Amino acid sequence: MADRRSRRLAVQLYGVVVGHIVYSDQDTRDFDFRVSPQALDRFSLHSRILSLAVPLDIAPDKKRVQHRRNFFHGLIPEGKARLNLARLTGVAPEDTIGLLAARGLDLAGALMIYGDDNEPEISAEARPVSNRQIRQMLESDEEFPLGNVRETGRTSLAGFQDKIVLAQKDGQWHLAENGVPSTHIIKPHTNRWPSLIYDEAWSLQLARAIGLVGYDSFLYDFNGLDALVIERYDRDPAVEGYRVHQEDFAQAFGIPDERKYEELGEAWSLERVADALYHHAGNTDIKDFARQIIYALATGNLDMHAKNIGLLHLPDETLRLAPAYDIPPLAHHGLGENLAFRVDGVIKHSQVSTEHILKEFLNWEVEPFASRSATRAFILAELEAIAAAVSRMRLPDKACPGLVADVKANLKRLLRGTHG
Repeated sequence: MADRRSRRLAVQLYGVVVGHIVYSDQDTRDFDFRVSPQALDRFSLHSRILSLAVPLDIAPDKKRVQHRRNFFHGLIPEGKARLNLARLTGVAPEDTIGLLAARGLDLAGALMIYGDDNEPEISAEARPVSNRQIRQMLESDEEFPLGNVRETGRTSLAGFQDKIVLAQKDGQWHLAENGVPSTHIIKPHTNRWPSLIYDEAWSLQLARAIGLVGYDSFLYDFNGLDALVIERYDRDPAVEGYRVHQEDFAQAFGIPDERKYEELGEAWSLERVADALYHHAGNTDIKDFARQIIYALATGNLDMHAKNIGLLHLPDETLRLAPAYDIPPLAHHGLGENLAFRVDGVIKHSQVSTEHILKEFLNWEVEPFASRSATRAFILAELEAIAAAVSRMRLPDKACPGLVADVKANLKRLLRGTHG
């Protein structure tokens, strides 16, 4: 790739160009990441500040080039959202380089990606947008994918679900144009899944009640269209540049997005996530991960796949588990029984027992779950906390009427096994 046809995109993290995506202009699929000298002035050699899959190595392992590519592929949305973003940009849907070059200034985490010779100047001002305009954007995902305006939108965000991102300042919504960091994700009501945003709003409120998440979320009427507004946990005004870096565990493991479900190739597992947290984070993060698993099982979240589990990379190079996100309860929608992961080898949601959860945690062989009795007590306490919070929660008017009954049934089934 180091010939006269090679091209580069700068990869900026926490204000430092940590490296470049180097690619061939003949085939943009043929790319790799190269660390810059200034990266090692700021961060340590072999640092995982960018990704577990992409350490800051001077001589990267050639055998792991696809892991590095998958990390960058994972910054782009999937499915229809990817098609719409590619159409707006004028590139092929599989052209990750073209999409990042055009839409890489507002990404998940703290990354900013742009052409090597045109470092962006982020404006301090953002363009206000009305509720009427926001509704138009939410209803016109082909014209405004992720909230991007054709010439000035620079946003990309992973995932399938219809959504846009906006920046909020002083109570006013603004477009996230030209690299202005978005602060909120907005998911609209859809006729295909009429209760989904209301179900997820309830789940997020429940997760806040038990301390599983700290970021805000609320239902909002945009000129007659209901939407779920979710505060971005990877944005923090106390951090220079406002952005906090994060990656999902598909990126962290260097696996392609299409293998984010454990049953599709078994490229990841709960134990593998726990092992990564053991080596790179801490016991608190391992316990929080276990809490996320229990919560998914209790609420019937079938979609806790590798891209819906995140890792925060803080400016001081420490790593933390990201809070739970994308946690809609789905089992009551009749979408099947399979979880996105296996619990002690079991993948059907209704067949997972407390004993399976206990064995799964013990199999990790980590300090927080070294004792069988203490682990069982941990599971019991978590289930009881969820049950107590459910009893206090009010279900949104347009949520699925049977949601609470289904969650209570899950909890009753799981609690039966905590006293064995």
